[in-house]
Amino acid sequence: MDGLNHLKFRKSEPEVFAAINERFGSFEQLYMKLFELNYKVYQLTKQIPDEYEYWRTEFHERIYQELEPEKDAEFLALMNEFQIIQNKLEQCEIMGAEPIADIGRDFDNIMVRKKKKDFLNWMNRNGSDFPNLIEWIDNLKKQ
Repeated sequence: MDGLNHLKFRKSEPEVFAAINERFGSFEQLYMKLFELNYKVYQLTKQIPDEYEYWRTEFHERIYQELEPEKDAEFLALMNEFQIIQNKLEQCEIMGAEPIADIGRDFDNIMVRKKKKDFLNWMNRNGSDFPNLIEWIDNLKKQ
């Protein structure tokens, strides 16, 4: 759970902790927003990156080239939301592309590659940092 580990590590930095809470409400809300954006991209394209692809921007550029024209506007709106979050993260002294990529990989593993057991094991050990996440992900699956 790269994204969860990344955010848990960042929570220990007082300046970053305060900046994230100010801009996103909480680390959990940031995680949920990025997870949900990845869900929407998947719903639109039915694709996830290859496991060796780290950066989401490369994947997004690749799938945009293959996208049906009628989906362009929705896809570009999602990319704009990613960019806004990345900019806010960089204001928090975080290289924004890293948590975006890490949380994207969490989405791929939990929702598409069906590695929910790994997620639940992580949550059993570290879940107090993200108290609403299991239920939220379960509800997202029902949409």
